[in-house]
Amino acid sequence: MHMKLHDQRHEYVSIAKVQVESRLAYLRDVFTHIEYLLEIVKGKPQKALEFGAGTGFHSCFVSKFIRHLVCLDVDMRTIKIAKQNMKKFGKEASFVVGDVFHLPFRPKSFDVAFSQGLLEHFGNDEIKQILREVSACSKMVVVSVPSLNYPQRGLGDERLLGLEEWREILREFKPKVRYYMLDL
Repeated sequence: MHMKLHDQRHEYVSIAKVQVESRLAYLRDVFTHIEYLLEIVKGKPQKALEFGAGTGFHSCFVSKFIRHLVCLDVDMRTIKIAKQNMKKFGKEASFVVGDVFHLPFRPKSFDVAFSQGLLEHFGNDEIKQILREVSACSKMVVVSVPSLNYPQRGLGDERLLGLEEWREILREFKPKVRYYMLDL
């Protein structure tokens, strides 16, 4: 792992540790991302994958609506935090320490795969590689990235882009790209 990425993961884990089992942090996160979360569950998926699960707050919400959920993150420390949060705020999930560039799942194993706050940390080619990998194991992919209007800064290398820039990067995936209501 590159030193810069390692330092950012360490910083993220430090932030996540502060939020572990915090009801206020969970509710704030769900409220902030409610449109994205409802997009994930609206098709009533039975099997879902969160890639780049982080604190697991989004999986906690989604777990209440689906039968089988897998949370994947590259960092064991983060997975431990996500497990604690799931125990307090969610239902059930499986947890996998894994690399989003090399997913260990069979083709179309999931009805939906989702991620928030992951893609903006990568270059355009890496984003496309991630989405190809995730698209192979899921029937639908829902992602959320911070926009130019995102009020919180913090993990150093976020690429805060506008809608048209994201549309261009994601063009081959035929995305539905829009702002959250709160971003307008």
